[in-house]
Amino acid sequence: MDMERQLFVRHHSDFYWLTPPGEYIDGHYPEQRAWQLLAHPLTGEEFVNRVFPTTRFYELNVKLVDLYESVPDNPDGDATVRLLPPKNVGIVTKLLRDDRQMASSYTFIGRKSRVATIFVKTYDPGEYVLKIYGKDMTDKKSKYDLIITYIIESSKPSTVSSFPFFWSEWGMPGHHLYSPINGLLLYRKVLRFRLHIAQAKQVLMVLGKRQEKLELDEEGNWVKLNVQIEECNEVKIAAVYEKGAKGC
Repeated sequence: MDMERQLFVRHHSDFYWLTPPGEYIDGHYPEQRAWQLLAHPLTGEEFVNRVFPTTRFYELNVKLVDLYESVPDNPDGDATVRLLPPKNVGIVTKLLRDDRQMASSYTFIGRKSRVATIFVKTYDPGEYVLKIYGKDMTDKKSKYDLIITYIIESSKPSTVSSFPFFWSEWGMPGHHLYSPINGLLLYRKVLRFRLHIAQAKQVLMVLGKRQEKLELDEEGNWVKLNVQIEECNEVKIAAVYEKGAKGC
């Protein structure tokens, strides 16, 4: 079933053949708790509040790190979800409010080491739906499929206006932004840029027609200190790889 288009799509999957009980419980709650075959069976309330990964989540061998409830704790307008996808799996997100897709600047993905951390910002109180998609980047015919959905209930807006815009390459392993995390940079404020981009030969900051190189520190992060935005209204970060340059 294609939940995005509400259509039945014929697709072969052996997911339900000898499925481990810990994975089978994500889509089926037996009338008799003993048939959950779990060491610690779930109550009905725990099952309802549990996040429900799709079968594609398991086919791509993605794992949850620490968040099993469908509604992340969101006391200050921010929410964080952590997943553990294989290196060959790309991750992208979609945030919805009242069935309407919001701008991509309200979510941000960091992939330091193997952990993929999805940050979410909300602009006003209410209920938001976070959809996370995964894709096998080694399969040229593969597409991004829905792997897991979270409901985010916000009681107040985030303190950060928005995240930076990023290209799909940023959803691959080894890409992580430490600062500045705000997508809206204040004019003439002194900033410190620090990010991690795996396998990059060089990282450049593009300010209008001017380019400046970031330096590699002892921890393997690309850093640029004392940056003051004065001459343009857009800052771009580009990484130079063996095969050319990619926007980040």
